[in-house]
Amino acid sequence: MPKTIIDKALADKAKLALLNLKQQAVIANRLKAIIAAHNHGIKKVSEVLDIDRTSICRWANKLNKDGAASLINIAKHKDGIKLKSHHKEQIAKWIKINPNITRQSVVQKLKDKFSLEISLSTARRAMRLVGFSYITPRQTHYKQDKKESENFKKKSSKCNKER
Repeated sequence: MPKTIIDKALADKAKLALLNLKQQAVIANRLKAIIAAHNHGIKKVSEVLDIDRTSICRWANKLNKDGAASLINIAKHKDGIKLKSHHKEQIAKWIKINPNITRQSVVQKLKDKFSLEISLSTARRAMRLVGFSYITPRQTHYKQDKKESENFKKKSSKCNKER
């Protein structure tokens, strides 16, 4: 019998861990793949499950070294890929200091202070995440007479009060 990475003891360890997990998602499937690889060979299991053989070998090594808990996928970018939490805190401080800050100025300040280049949409998303929102007044037509509009506002408010 050829020497393999997965021996009887490791397959039994996978079976025991599978029983303890009570068929939980990814770990259960990986443990089943290890058990099947022991019984039927890695090549056959990788073809049936459409998984690369190196993945099954990697899972077997992880299980052997660190146990079933090591088969869980760990999120790589919890803090963000480019903008980390300390960048967002700095953006929040800049917004507190100047509530009229623009996306362009945030991009420029991040570039100057942290040597970090981001797009305008990323800056907008970061500003929104820290609680900033643009509140802008409606545009006025360039031909609009300001005195007439003020008179109209005064008259309409009086009419609303009388009702």
